[in-house]
Amino acid sequence: MPRPARDDPPPTGAEPDLSGFGFELPEGTWLQRVRQANRPLPPGRIGGFELLEEVSRGAQGVVYRARQPNTRRIIAVKRLVAGSYATPAMRLRFEREVEAAAGLSHPNIVTVYGLDLSDGQPLLAMEWIEGEPVDRWAAQDAAGRPRPPADRLRMFLRICDAVHYAHQRGVIHRDLKPSNILVDARGEPHVLDFGLAKLVSR
Repeated sequence: MPRPARDDPPPTGAEPDLSGFGFELPEGTWLQRVRQANRPLPPGRIGGFELLEEVSRGAQGVVYRARQPNTRRIIAVKRLVAGSYATPAMRLRFEREVEAAAGLSHPNIVTVYGLDLSDGQPLLAMEWIEGEPVDRWAAQDAAGRPRPPADRLRMFLRICDAVHYAHQRGVIHRDLKPSNILVDARGEPHVLDFGLAKLVSR
């Protein structure tokens, strides 16, 4: 009998874990904390990182361009949108993203540097990719001319190689889309965002 995947849903009838949402707090306090958790962070610091700007925000996470003070290296930092209200299930999914991406070493997959904690909130530090979504890259070259089909095909093969590499190591991305594949100035693609990745037994 096959083993269940690590992110399979709980059995039918299982009660969801709502302990992290603070429903026991007075209404005014609860609403204030919810607003604070969802408020964009201004440039400043979070944990050991210097925030430079917010670059994307989704249903689960927020990504910032940041700087490591000790190395002055520009990196990407991701935190949960729910902040301190993140449930155990949200944190588990976040930790699974770290586990999925940190185990991969491929030139066309974003490098994960590690997981940090700030005020009890997990922060994911990753390689910063300066680039454009692959669909925008494919539409035209730097001079505004249509991208040749041969160039598109070579890009497609590089992306397939990166995805195949992840599959061989039991990582299924499950959220491949143009915004999660950035092409840098050298024309190299980088697969990002393993937040919905599925880890399978090998």
